[in-house]
Amino acid sequence: MPESRSYMICTSPRSGSTLLCMLLKETGIAGRPDSLFYQPSLERWLDFYGLPNHSFGTRKEALHAVFECARNKGTGDTGVFGLRMQQPSFAYFLKQAGLLCPGHINDVDRIKAAFGRTLFIYLHRSDALAQAVSWVMAEQTGLWHRAADGSELERLGPPRVPRYDSAEIAGHMADLAAMDAAWEDWFARERVAPLRISYEGLAQSPQETLARVLKALGLDAALARHVLPLTARLADATSRNWIDRFKVEKTSQPATAYALVIGGRPRSSCAQGAKATAARRVAAGRDPPVRARLSETAKGGDGMKVGFIGLGNVGGKLSGSLLRNGIDLSVHDLNDELVSDFVARGAQGGESPAQLMRDCDAVITCLPSPAASDAVMAQMLPEIRPGKIWMEMSTTDEAEVKRLGAMVIERGGAAVDCPVSGGCHRAATGNISIFAGCDRATFERIAPFLKTMGRRILHTGELGSASVLKVITNYLATANLVTCCEALVTAKAAGMDLNTTYEAIAISSGTSFVHETESQVILNGSRDISFTMDLVKKDIGLFQDVADRAGVPLEVNPLLIDIIDDGIARFGARELSPNIIKRLEKATGLDIRAAGFPAEMADDEPEEPGYEVMPKGVTATR
Repeated sequence: MPESRSYMICTSPRSGSTLLCMLLKETGIAGRPDSLFYQPSLERWLDFYGLPNHSFGTRKEALHAVFECARNKGTGDTGVFGLRMQQPSFAYFLKQAGLLCPGHINDVDRIKAAFGRTLFIYLHRSDALAQAVSWVMAEQTGLWHRAADGSELERLGPPRVPRYDSAEIAGHMADLAAMDAAWEDWFARERVAPLRISYEGLAQSPQETLARVLKALGLDAALARHVLPLTARLADATSRNWIDRFKVEKTSQPATAYALVIGGRPRSSCAQGAKATAARRVAAGRDPPVRARLSETAKGGDGMKVGFIGLGNVGGKLSGSLLRNGIDLSVHDLNDELVSDFVARGAQGGESPAQLMRDCDAVITCLPSPAASDAVMAQMLPEIRPGKIWMEMSTTDEAEVKRLGAMVIERGGAAVDCPVSGGCHRAATGNISIFAGCDRATFERIAPFLKTMGRRILHTGELGSASVLKVITNYLATANLVTCCEALVTAKAAGMDLNTTYEAIAISSGTSFVHETESQVILNGSRDISFTMDLVKKDIGLFQDVADRAGVPLEVNPLLIDIIDDGIARFGARELSPNIIKRLEKATGLDIRAAGFPAEMADDEPEEPGYEVMPKGVTATR
C-alpha cells in the first residue's frame, strides 16, 4: 500500500469539521477530506462506493477495495489523503483496518499501512453546551449546514420548527463528553500527540487555522490567505435563547448535579467542584492520566492549591499535566481563549496574578521573558506572606530570578527557579526534565507537583542554580542545531542522500537529542518545534551573561549570536528556530527536505512516574 502523506480529522458532531474540510479542499493541494467511513457497516461502505457485494470472494478483498476507493476519493489529484473520522464510526473502522492489515500490532501502524504516514488532527469544541444545542437544532430542523451566501448547503430532513428540550440537550452533552473521552483515551493509548484545533479558534480565524494545518502537513501555508470560508454559522437568536435558558435551569440545581448533567465540563468556579470534576473526568476516561503518578507521590502536596500564569506553548502543556492529574488548579493568561479552554476542562479562571497569589498556596509562572516575570511579580508581591511559594518555570536570568526571589523570601515566602528542558512535545506527555533551585525543605514541598509535570527532576542547589544550568543546556542545543544544519546542507551539496545521512548521524558518535528530533522536522520542511528565533536569541544571550559574569572568554557563543541575529534580520524574530538552515539553503540554492519525516516532534519515550535524579557521587540521603 502507498506511503503517501495523509491526515485524519478526529472529531465529533457540530465541531466545525465541515468548515475545516471545505477549507482544505479549496486549497487544491490538501486532499479531499470527507467522512469516507461514516456508517459503521461494510455493506454501507460498499454501497457508498458503488461496489457490488457479490463480486468479492472474501471480506478482506472487499475491505481492500473499499480502502482503495477511500484513498482515491480522499486524495483526488492532490497527492495528499484527507479523512474526517467521527468518533461513533471509529471503533468499527479500526476493527476493519485490523482485518485488512493483520501484521501490525497497534492502531497507528495499521492506519499508516493503509494510508501512509498520518497526521492526526483533533478538532474539538470547548463550549459543550453550544455544541449540544447546535446538534439538537440540526436534528430538529433538518438543516445541518448553510453556505456562506445564506443558501442551504446540507439538509437531512424536512423543515420543522425547533422545540426546546432540556433533557435532549443534556443527553447530547453526555454523548459529546463520551466522544471526547474516547478520543483522548485513544490518543493516550496509542501515544499520539495530535494537532489540536478548537472550534472556537477555527470559527474566529479560519485562515489562520488552515495555515496551521497546511504547515503541519509540510504544505504551503501561505495559500491559506486566499481561501475563503464557504459555510455560514447556523447559530441564531433561538439557539442563544436555548443556551441561556439551559444555564438558568441548571444553575438552580446543586453544583455537583449540574456538573454531572453537562457531561464533565463544569463552569462552576468552586475549587472543590473543580477537584471533583477532575476526578470524574479521569474516571470517565475524559482525561486519562499520562501516568498514575498521584496516588502516592502527591500526598506531600495534598490540599494545596496551585496557580499557573502563562498558558503558552510550554506553560499550557505543563499546567495541563497538573489539571488532568487532579491538582486543584487556577490559571491566568492574557489570552482569554486559553483560559476559557482550561476552565472548560475543570480549572478555575484567575482574575489577575495578585488574585492567584492571594488564593493559592503555590503560584507557577511560565513566561516569555524576564521583563514579563518582573511585571507579574510586581502584581503578586503585595499578596505574598509566610507559607506562599513562587515557582519560576520561565527560562530567565540567574541574577533576575535571585532579585525577584529575594523579595518573595523577604516577605516570608519561598522562591524556586524550576525551568524545564526537553521540548514542547515532552512537556505535553509529562516526560520533560525539570531543574529546581531552592532550599531542600521547599523542594520536598513542591516535589509532587514537579513529578506530575515532569519525569526527571534534578534538585540543582540554591535559588538561581537551575537557571544557570538551563541556559547552559539551551546554549548546547543551539550550537547543536546550527551544526546539524551545516551537516545536512553539506551532505546534500556533496551528493549524499538525506534519508541515509540522517540515519548515518543517528547511529554514530555524532548523534544527539537535537539531531534525533529537530533534524526530522527540518527534513520534513515544517521546521516546527514551537520555538522561535527570538527565544533562541534570549537564551544564548542569557548564557553569554553568565559567562561574562564568571569571566569566561567564550569563542563559539558570540558566533552563534551573530548567526541568530542574521537569521532574525532576514526572516523575522518569530520565525521558527530550525529555519536558521534557510541561510545556508539560500546561499547554496539547495532544498534540504526529504520524504518520510514527521511534521512535528512526538514523544515516543515510554511513560513512567516522575522521579528525582541524583547527581553522580551524591548519596540519595540528602
